[in-house]
Formats: sequence, C-alpha cells, structure tokens
Amino acid sequence: MTDALGRAALRPSVKAAVTIQSLSKKMLPDVRLMPLVNELQAQADLASNGNLQRTEGQATLETLAQIKNPSPVEFVRQANIANGPQQVNNGAGAASRAENFENQPSKLLEPTHGQRLDFGASCQTIGADSNLAAVDEGNRAEIK
Repeated sequence: MTDALGRAALRPSVKAAVTIQSLSKKMLPDVRLMPLVNELQAQADLASNGNLQRTEGQATLETLAQIKNPSPVEFVRQANIANGPQQVNNGAGAASRAENFENQPSKLLEPTHGQRLDFGASCQTIGADSNLAAVDEGNRAEIK
C-alpha cells in the first residue's frame, strides 16, 4: 500500500491536481481530488497520442493576450549583417587602446624608409614578346 501511495504521489497528474485543488479552494470549494487527477491524466494521454487540440487552444489564447497586451519594446544595441564570417563583441570588453597607437609609415609609396618614389623619373622599357605576332588576313576568323 505504501508503494502505491509513493508512486501516486510522484505522478505528474496527482501533483498537478493537488496544486490546483489547494489554489482553487476559495473559487471552487467542491472540486474533488480524484476526478481532477483522472481528467488531468486523460488530457496528458491525449497529448501523448498526438492530439494537441487543448494545448493549441491555450497557445491561441496566449497569442491573443500578447497581441492585446504587448510586452515593452526592447531596443537592440547592435545589428551586424555580413556575407561572410564575422565576429561581434558586444559588451564592456577591454579598454580602448587608441592612446597607445603609433602611426606606422605607409609602405605603398616608399620602397625603403625615407626614400620616396619619383613618378617623373624615366624607367627602363620592357622588351617585346618575340613569340607574339599580328594575325594576317589569312588566319582571321570568318564573319558570317
């Protein structure tokens, strides 16, 4: 008998029925425990077998309640959209290191440090490709 009571006490339908009964004593004082357990178990069995009609009805009510009473607006701190891999660091993170930044010289216009390129200077021309020759009249494609 004690094993049966222990198993019954651990059944979700029994625990839910006890909770419902204790919370609704003032509103529904005549609610009996065993019919409530049986109804909860029947609804759980229907849901286990794929009949979610009751659950879907509760979800519909919840959706309608949220439409009627929307939650407060949340502001998005940052939206990052990229086509490739991307790392997003939101939050405090490390302190800015801008004050320690040293300006590095550009290497695009200087082959060596301090020696600038002279755009007006003459340079050596590139020799012709001897394997490349113009196409004469006989080797051209026909245009139709």
